[in-house]
Amino acid sequence: MKLKPVFSALVLLVATFLGGQVSTGFAQGEGPRVESVFVASTRLVDGPGSLAIRTNGILHFDRYDITIPTSHRVSGVSASFSVSEPTKIDTPGAFGRSVVASPVDGSTTREVMVYVPGYNTGFEESLIRAAQIGADLNVPANLVLFAWPSGNRLDRYAQDVQSAIDAETALADLLRTLARSRVSRIVLIGHSLGADLVMGALARLQASGSSAVFAKIGGIALLSPDIAVDHFRATMQQLHRDTPPVVVYLSKNDWALRLLSDITDKKVRLGSVIDPEELSDLRLSVVDVTRGGGVDLAGHFAVVTQPNVLAAINAQRHPDLIGFVNDLKRSVIAGASVTTHGRMTHILLQGL
Repeated sequence: MKLKPVFSALVLLVATFLGGQVSTGFAQGEGPRVESVFVASTRLVDGPGSLAIRTNGILHFDRYDITIPTSHRVSGVSASFSVSEPTKIDTPGAFGRSVVASPVDGSTTREVMVYVPGYNTGFEESLIRAAQIGADLNVPANLVLFAWPSGNRLDRYAQDVQSAIDAETALADLLRTLARSRVSRIVLIGHSLGADLVMGALARLQASGSSAVFAKIGGIALLSPDIAVDHFRATMQQLHRDTPPVVVYLSKNDWALRLLSDITDKKVRLGSVIDPEELSDLRLSVVDVTRGGGVDLAGHFAVVTQPNVLAAINAQRHPDLIGFVNDLKRSVIAGASVTTHGRMTHILLQGL
């Protein structure tokens, strides 16, 4: 895949929003607090502030503590987030034990969220965004960041696509590690190109007969996914019919994905599908958060940059990106229109 050689100001904006942009939101009224992020990464970190664009393809494991300042605003990240020196974890087994043993809000939990970031994302930037997700989503689960080696440059989209494909095996290995531990439930969160990486890793697991891993995956949340629809359809067909629930969160305001398609392969991305009938043959749920408000001008970071949507999820008895959709389907949560299109359920959030 080759990008056109001329990058306009619009392309610059697309690249910025496809990665993890700095934004602002509404005052949270808490803090400072510390979010612990467990990291499984193939990136080689050169020191504080490293973009870590080099890789040897080998997974290593760490834990970082990120201090969230009192100035934090829900749905935003800033340079005021303070990242600690890493605590290294020597083996995959020790990593799995550490994740389970770590307390969340004063109590232990065996649930885990695995966050996979998108294109054009530096290592520390991905850490800070992971910490924001942990701070703003009151999910009773420990957070694991899978940090793959993004080139972290505006003109390296094609390189990032290949790097994401190359990282699928490492993500599959991480999921096997977690499944072998005492983790009870894993929810995968893939943003943008990270969503494609998530689906690719699951296809590899399916091909290798890793049923024990799928037994522990409680759901797959794809946020503004940068996946060509035809490729996504082919991947879904590879997966077993008992694959855990797949939820797509998208916005009709995601012009970044539409423009990305125009300057690359001309293929429609999953995160920019407007007509639900286009996905009616797929067993998944699609949540349209266009009317959920937010601070992401490109509409390209569904949920995470939308304070109202975050608040609605947190209002659940057991906040969760997958359980939220189940409650929407059962009409437990007001402000949503639910329709069925073949095998797909379409949910339009409104009135939040």
